[in-house]
Amino acid sequence: MSKGPTNLMDRSEVDAAKDRLRIPELWRILSLPGEPVTRDGVKFCSPLRPDAHPSCSFYNGGKHMTDWSAGKDYDAVDFIGEALGLRNGEAIHRFVEIANGRVPALPPSPVFRAPKKTRPSRPNLSRLRRATRAELEQIADSRKIDPRAVQLAQDMGTLRVGDVCGYLSWVLLDASGLCAEDRRLNRKPYPAIANAKVQLSERKAHTLRGSRKDWPVGILPAAEYRKSVESILLVEGGPDCLAAHHFALRQRKTGILPVAILGRGQGLRGLHPDSLKHFRGRSIRILPHDDPDGGSYLSALRWAKQLQQAGCKVDFFTFKGLRKIDGSAVKDLNDCVQLGPEFTNQLEGFFP
Repeated sequence: MSKGPTNLMDRSEVDAAKDRLRIPELWRILSLPGEPVTRDGVKFCSPLRPDAHPSCSFYNGGKHMTDWSAGKDYDAVDFIGEALGLRNGEAIHRFVEIANGRVPALPPSPVFRAPKKTRPSRPNLSRLRRATRAELEQIADSRKIDPRAVQLAQDMGTLRVGDVCGYLSWVLLDASGLCAEDRRLNRKPYPAIANAKVQLSERKAHTLRGSRKDWPVGILPAAEYRKSVESILLVEGGPDCLAAHHFALRQRKTGILPVAILGRGQGLRGLHPDSLKHFRGRSIRILPHDDPDGGSYLSALRWAKQLQQAGCKVDFFTFKGLRKIDGSAVKDLNDCVQLGPEFTNQLEGFFP
């Protein structure tokens, strides 16, 4: 989203302009290709890039646009900046001029330039392998879960191990090969990296280069498991994905497929559009983290809207009010393995 107005323009003036001039009308003024829709939620082809299939939609009364395929959100300032190739400050001033009825001569839009052909990036998974029994037990112990849950994830093709940044790690992935996220077996963080090519801070999870973090990892398990899927648990992060297997085993639930979104920032942008066909028509239960700022709930609402449009039945399970044995708050599904005994009955209706 745009950074906001420059010092030469008051924020209230920009906000008022956004209320007066919505993106559909801005689309017409800029003479961009296609015919803008006027209703929220209706899919259309992007006017900002070549787009063979409808992959965009408006929301908030046309004040915002989401390009699901590109993984981008736009307000009106972002939209005009992208259309005309303007920097943020230039885009703000040009937008306010147009909203105030002064339509200056507009430069040719970069939209009409032929896009460069690029090959979709994918992470290199060639060095990953199946975990040994001892490694499976170490992963399970680090997360306080049943070793059979980790074994099941491995059998389904959604867990492998390998050397990542010089450390033995377990890796969450699936048959798509589009995304792979790693955590160290000993649960320690990956140290910071700073050199001429890479700048990374200390982090508890590391995503392999080339990954698409909007891909819901686990939605494509090994082929022999796909036919038995009855419902899907959509969780955040690898540990919650393993914990879902743990609780399914404990409650003797079958036909459950845990699927993980990796990264809160990506969650707000929505699910990879090519993944939606694998959810279509199924029952989905979303388990957002109980974060103090509510960011995970916003992501969950975005996922739910996409999934409902794909014909899914969607509901939620939240961890609010649950406490661990030590009295601290439960924030996610992996925390529930240490749930206080007075709360255990609240997990009885956990699965769809």
